[in-house]
Amino acid sequence: TLQISTSGTADLSKAAVDVVDITAAGAHTYTVANGQNVKISGTAPSADVTFDINDQATANTNGSITIDLAATMLTTKGIAITATATNSDNISTLNITNNTVVQGAFDVLATADTDVVISGSKDVTLEATSTAKTLVATDLTAALAMTANAATITNVTGGSGADVITATSGATLTLDGGVGTGDKLIAGAGASDITPMTISNFEILGING
Repeated sequence: TLQISTSGTADLSKAAVDVVDITAAGAHTYTVANGQNVKISGTAPSADVTFDINDQATANTNGSITIDLAATMLTTKGIAITATATNSDNISTLNITNNTVVQGAFDVLATADTDVVISGSKDVTLEATSTAKTLVATDLTAALAMTANAATITNVTGGSGADVITATSGATLTLDGGVGTGDKLIAGAGASDITPMTISNFEILGING
């Protein structure tokens, strides 16, 4: 395990470690190896933690990282994905596990080409500003709360908890509440229009909240 006890920027892509453990507050920007396991523990970062990957090869790689949340993330702070000009590798799958603490609202700022996969046994709430190509929480046994709209996340699959998905009225979205019971879809504000949406596996529909 490589422990990061101060904030900063570093290329860790050549570090042959099983886990990169971030224990310090502050801003963090790291390039890591494809498939790297990362843990955020101790004090929650007080700014976004930004990740890129580099597999040290010249060919383009669409890879992944896995982040274990063992600290309570802070509101308006979170996890960000970037693609630097120094290499052609991209994080196409961001795996997030949350088994330690209930997460209040935090950001996941993934690219339009990144699938976010959330698993674990503790509740996860995402800020409405969170972005991704898709969000899949089929292996989350606790509740997911998040917002889907045309500019941020358009395709969401919930898990086995009582999820709450807020959808922007009139947006073209694909929303699946998952296998849980008590899943609630909140259809925007104003004149709530769900006709462009593909909706399945929700037990409760809230119009205007």
